Amino acid sequence: GAYITFMRKSYIDKILEICNENHKEISKGKETLTLKYQFFEESTDTEFLSDINECKKRLLLKIQENTEEDIRTCISNIGPHRDDIDILINEKSARMFASQGQQRSAVLSMKLAEADMIYYSSGEQPVMLLDDIFSELDKSRQNYILKKIKDRQVILTSCDKGKYRSLKDSAFFKMDNGNLSSLF
Repeated sequence: GAYITFMRKSYIDKILEICNENHKEISKGKETLTLKYQFFEESTDTEFLSDINECKKRLLLKIQENTEEDIRTCISNIGPHRDDIDILINEKSARMFASQGQQRSAVLSMKLAEADMIYYSSGEQPVMLLDDIFSELDKSRQNYILKKIKDRQVILTSCDKGKYRSLKDSAFFKMDNGNLSSLF
């Protein structure tokens, strides 16, 4: 569990800069995106997450402290399955204060950063699957995303077939009652 927590925190630290840059671009410099790894325990002290041995010690201690509660509730209350990522836009919780469009922009910033990380580590572009991503985005954010995905292999679903006709080298399909057919 400590190894999973340590690796997740390391990944969040690596991807943060790319996420924030994407988000600044998508919001035209109006918003900053911050990702904070939330360890299962309520604590502002997360420095120990940067050291695998400290992470192991902290996790073991918390598991030992919580054994009676785990037995009483018949579940594991401590561990990486309880960890989360807090997404902040302009230092405010996206979950609590962001609009639907801002939340979707944050997720897309993270997805684009994740694809970049895969590319940087493997040398190959991943196939991106994006399901109805534009419904909550204004025109400028839609255009930014279309620009960012233009040289990637992307499967994009949408209910608005006309919006994407301008995409070059693209194939368009319609799914109707389980039947797939080419559109144009």
